[in-house]
Amino acid sequence: MFSNGDLTIREAAEQLLKAQDETGFKIAIRDLKRCFKQLEIKSEYLMEIERRAYYLSNEYSEKDTREQMQSAKH
Repeated sequence: MFSNGDLTIREAAEQLLKAQDETGFKIAIRDLKRCFKQLEIKSEYLMEIERRAYYLSNEYSEKDTREQMQSAKH
């Protein structure tokens, strides 16, 4: 399995799938990017991950905000 020393790509991808909030998502993306860099994956692939992650991160942020607003109401 491809590994960056600490985390395999599979583990990073699983971490990404299991992310429950914006912070978990950002950590998973960071770890996946770290794996790609260690494997010397082409920079355009890293940029694509960052581009897509930006939009997904916004979705998690909006979800977190909605949940906090609901908590504040109760």
